[in-house]
Amino acid sequence: MKSIILIFAILFAGTVSYGQIKDDDYKKMIDTAIVMQTNGSNKTPYRPGIYLIDAKDQGYMLTSAANKKKFGYINVYDKKNKNLLKKGINAWKVLPVLSGNRLIIRVIDLNVIYRNNIYKFGNGGGAAVTFEYLCDKNKWVFKETNWSGL
Repeated sequence: MKSIILIFAILFAGTVSYGQIKDDDYKKMIDTAIVMQTNGSNKTPYRPGIYLIDAKDQGYMLTSAANKKKFGYINVYDKKNKNLLKKGINAWKVLPVLSGNRLIIRVIDLNVIYRNNIYKFGNGGGAAVTFEYLCDKNKWVFKETNWSGL
């Protein structure tokens, strides 16, 4: 009985540690997509003073200390940010989507304004960065970037 419990404990620990490594890869790919948006093309809408937000309109924090300084972080629906939003801000919304063995990370350029008790999000284009998982090499590889703008 003790050996069965030990085997399950080892399998569980291996699964948890494997999941942490993959979470790190996931976060690195998202951060890479954001950095590519700032450096990648003459079509890049990058301007100083951009805030990063996730799919739930909460602040998205980069892992790299050097890149953290390029962006602000804001929770859009937090009451303390209403005065800032009345002036309007530029934000990038980060939307990762896993589809089969592809991770598509959309970085959408937005203008966010709060007026008359309504939040308004204006879409200015952005990028879709695609990574693909190669089973034979057991790793994620960059595939392409598609830029769009209005």
